[in-house]
Amino acid sequence: MRAPPVSLRSTLTASCFATALTGTFLSACHDYPTAEDNLGVPTTQVAAAVGPAFVTICHVSGDGGSLVMTVPQPAVANHLAHGDALGACAPRLLSPAEATLLPQNNASSECTLHPTRGYGLKIIFDWTPPRDPRNTVTGYQLFAKNVDAPLPIIDAVVGTPPYVYVNCNAFVDAFLLGWQWMVRARDSSGNFGPWTPAVNFGFQPCRLQDGSPCRTTP
Repeated sequence: MRAPPVSLRSTLTASCFATALTGTFLSACHDYPTAEDNLGVPTTQVAAAVGPAFVTICHVSGDGGSLVMTVPQPAVANHLAHGDALGACAPRLLSPAEATLLPQNNASSECTLHPTRGYGLKIIFDWTPPRDPRNTVTGYQLFAKNVDAPLPIIDAVVGTPPYVYVNCNAFVDAFLLGWQWMVRARDSSGNFGPWTPAVNFGFQPCRLQDGSPCRTTP
């Protein structure tokens, strides 16, 4: 599964990213995460979380772990009172791990080698799904962005992990650091749980086979 190329200012210098600066991909973007999103499903919408009678929660189990449950609406208040939370539990992020520097000009992207841009970018986003005995979780929203960029590199609802992002002949130039990614689970009614904490990652400088920097000019 390959995400559409999305511009990150002049940071990603492949020409295929340029069209997003004009707003081409804006209509496909979800709202960016906010502090309010971390609260999960708004209380005023609890009844709609799974249906008129049941609500998705993240239940704290006796062993200190957590699991996704659906409970009758009248039981929600009691669950929240002892530490449960609304929405499906957040996954656990695996890779890229905190402070990872990803290689560029990645031959495993299966892209055609460009003489000055290289093969391109390949990022494997992987996470551990929450415990979900009844298969309430039906997808995940994956969000990755540079803190100084106007648009995310990816903001999409995807299936089971891992998710492989590929952008052929693209490379990161000026903003090698300052990247973050996060995930949140979606239940069978399309409602989202809380975001995971953001994980920081970056890129190694892009180098061609002869050791020279990747570039947009011949």
